[in-house]
Amino acid sequence: MIKGKRLTIRPIDINDIDILYEWWTSSEVMSHAGFKYGLPISYESHKDNLLSEIKDINLYRTRRRFIIESDKPIGEINYSNWDMVSRKCSIGIKLCDFSTHGNGFGYEALTMFIKFLFDTLNIRKVTLDTTGKNKIAQKLYEKCGFRKVGISKKDFFDSSTDTYQDVVLYEIFKKDFFDNNSHL
Repeated sequence: MIKGKRLTIRPIDINDIDILYEWWTSSEVMSHAGFKYGLPISYESHKDNLLSEIKDINLYRTRRRFIIESDKPIGEINYSNWDMVSRKCSIGIKLCDFSTHGNGFGYEALTMFIKFLFDTLNIRKVTLDTTGKNKIAQKLYEKCGFRKVGISKKDFFDSSTDTYQDVVLYEIFKKDFFDNNSHL
């Protein structure tokens, strides 16, 4: 568990399956990520995948966590593709409760989680990506100190526009993160 000033980040558990399914299949929650109708996944498939993830003790695989504010889940954050030899991983974040947007929770959760990865897992580099049209996410990542390292052209099919979208690639190194976030 990771505790911050206003937020807690905790691993998901079996009791979280329904809310994650609600979020992932919601057109409102997922449309910003290019899924106009939510993720096309059955409840049983969703449940099986999450149960496997919860039971899996291999830290190198995806590790999904809930972002909690006042005992209420407001989003999720995860790491994946942990490469222990190269000491890097990829992350993703999604604030699913729209009433919390604009309150700095994305920045707080992201910096808490990245600090955890650097301090606890001995990561030296974190990467992430977003669609070219997701300017809010890009602004957040750059505020945290991420550096844009490239664009993968027409790399993601956006069902909300029925077009392929560019994907913007970001990275941050441990030293750069702490230099940019010296208050942590």
